[in-house]
Amino acid sequence: MSGHFFNLHIDIPTHTGQSIFSGIGNTIPDHPVLFRPCVYMQRLKISRLYNWFLALRSYNDLRPDLGLRRKINRQVLATRPAHSGQDWYQNFWAAQGISREVATFLYQALAKYSGLQLAKVLPNDRLCEDLKLPLICWFDWELALCEDFHQEFGFDLEDYFDLSQLKTVADLMGFFNQQVAAQV
Repeated sequence: MSGHFFNLHIDIPTHTGQSIFSGIGNTIPDHPVLFRPCVYMQRLKISRLYNWFLALRSYNDLRPDLGLRRKINRQVLATRPAHSGQDWYQNFWAAQGISREVATFLYQALAKYSGLQLAKVLPNDRLCEDLKLPLICWFDWELALCEDFHQEFGFDLEDYFDLSQLKTVADLMGFFNQQVAAQV
């Protein structure tokens, strides 16, 4: 190729969709190796549209199941008495040796992530079977819970926390309490 190809300018594509590349005094025919800006721009637009479509499609897989959340709040928790954070701690956790800080942290965090009426949750409620936490929380709620725990207590749980190993709310509370107790 001669040096005059570096002085190319690009004309607007013709109505047939063919790009016209012209150099100094001569016309260069379309070639599959040469850069075609119109094709590139069309592919870029299609790529962005495809990515947006995939993001929208993935959103349904990653978002909480709000219908199931409402069902649990209305059918499972509605008939139970509500407890304030202080009462919840006194009635269920103080006698088990759970620290007030851990109980308060989980009371607030689980309410935030799950959208459940946590004031009505009992220690023997199963995390997956009764409360359906993996389905009613955002897909990354466990990671966010570990980050919040790290900010609150200064201990990183990411490598240790496995919800599948914990069956009930009492198990979850005991796990977090044990982590705090091990720090001291």
